[in-house]
Amino acid sequence: MHTIEDLEAWATVVVDDIRNQTGWVLDDFDIVIVKNRRVTQLLGQFKIGLGIRQLRLYHNTLKDWHETAIEDVIRHEVAHIVALDSYQGSGHGYWWKRLAKQVGARPFANGNEDKRLAYAATRG
Repeated sequence: MHTIEDLEAWATVVVDDIRNQTGWVLDDFDIVIVKNRRVTQLLGQFKIGLGIRQLRLYHNTLKDWHETAIEDVIRHEVAHIVALDSYQGSGHGYWWKRLAKQVGARPFANGNEDKRLAYAATRG
């Protein structure tokens, strides 16, 4: 089982990898691991509001997932951050899909652990 600290460290490594891979400036948001036992389906989200910019990962949902699938969730959320900042796009539209592919995320709105692992296997 992954701890909150594990997820936070893994998210930091993945975001740094994306930054190095793309040259994007990705330092204007916080990585937050949410521990809420009532959350059973939400994997991650990009939360934005007055003074808030957070990449959120949900510990209860991801704690038993394989690292590769968690990495896909992180890359998925980073694509949302860049789509919003660069194209004023939210959701899972054209720009998000392009950016998700660019950062190596499964370019679909949702997916369970098995689907994410299968997609990651196709990337080599």
